[in-house]
Amino acid sequence: MKPSNPKSVIRCMSWIICVFMLLFYYSPGVQTLINIPTDIYVAEGDTSPFLTLNEPFKVSGDGEVSVSSSFDQRISEVTVRKINSGKVEHTTLDIDLFGLIPVKTVNVHVMPPQMVAPGGKPIGVTIHMKGVLVVGTSNLIQGGKEVDSPAALAGIRAGDMILKANGTELTDSAQLSVICQDAPDGVMDLEISRNGEIRNVTLRAQMDEEDQQYRMGMWVRDSTSGIGTLSFFDPVTKRFGALGHAVNDIDTSTTLSVRKGELIESEIVGATPGAQGKPGELHGSFHSGSKRLGTIEENTEYGIFGTLYGDIGGLSESELLEIAYPSEAKLGSAYILSTVDGGGVTAYECNIVKIFSQSSPAQKGMVIEITDEKLLSITGGIVQGMSGSPLIQNGKLLGVVTHVFINNPQKGYCMYALWMNKEIFD
Repeated sequence: MKPSNPKSVIRCMSWIICVFMLLFYYSPGVQTLINIPTDIYVAEGDTSPFLTLNEPFKVSGDGEVSVSSSFDQRISEVTVRKINSGKVEHTTLDIDLFGLIPVKTVNVHVMPPQMVAPGGKPIGVTIHMKGVLVVGTSNLIQGGKEVDSPAALAGIRAGDMILKANGTELTDSAQLSVICQDAPDGVMDLEISRNGEIRNVTLRAQMDEEDQQYRMGMWVRDSTSGIGTLSFFDPVTKRFGALGHAVNDIDTSTTLSVRKGELIESEIVGATPGAQGKPGELHGSFHSGSKRLGTIEENTEYGIFGTLYGDIGGLSESELLEIAYPSEAKLGSAYILSTVDGGGVTAYECNIVKIFSQSSPAQKGMVIEITDEKLLSITGGIVQGMSGSPLIQNGKLLGVVTHVFINNPQKGYCMYALWMNKEIFD
């Protein structure tokens, strides 16, 4: 009998170990562990299990955490309980392999139920920026010849926010033009913000020979407007959140800083349905005489936030919903509240088809698919202007619509409403 080849034995053992590791990695217990976020949010007073873990993993915690096992001792269920009639605000869980090797620590945040009034109402949005935004540079014509843009020569580029000109804080583009005309020899000392970094540049404007005006060779903008959807508001403080994403400049994609802004009552006058590769759009209308609903104070990647002036109209403050925690999201049926025609705020059916485990604020928390035949017939699914529409599941406000899939308008992303609510009150 021929002796075994040591290399063959090693190769065989290596394959066995690899297969074992793959089976272990894709086992239900390990996959459950991977999907457990590092931060879990639990409603105060809720004693239902918020974490279930199979062997070979064991869960332990302090006296504020209750860990119970099933009759066969192979499944651990974790709940939070009150100790000495006190309120638990934060605790931790330790997860060990075979009860011996630490593999994960989970922070558990216990929060009181947070009740808000859901939105779905269309809103007009106007934002006046802090400073003026450069949307492009252009060469000048001097003596019939093209000369380089003074702004470009000074290093200014699209997306820069000009905060000050010759020591004066800017409030609009007209003010910048006046300062330029009054500048000796057209010399402009500018303070700009680029990607959050403050810079100082000097620009020498050129005199236009025809009208004797200084030209800087750049296009600027000081405000923007559009429509979106109110997500929810607190009926006591009147604080609101809307859109679920930042308001960005259409030309430069720059997130606009807010000097002042307002929510304005808007009506939907039509819709362009979405199609594969072509996002649809709601067409809204508001004007100078429209009712002012509130002030916009912040523009962040999670939406716009501010304070309502008072009664918003069309929404009932008595129909409050509790904000759900990300761990409560379930695949399956849900509905969104939105306004896509003259019928006002309407509930439209959808399915949650994918859930992303998150322990800190992020935009893409879930994927939904519109199933409501009426909504599909009007818009083809999710279209621009529906951003901010609240997502309801099991009687709670779970999320907010943020983006549509360009190649499939029936699908889109939602952000967990909890993250928007933290922006409002943090």
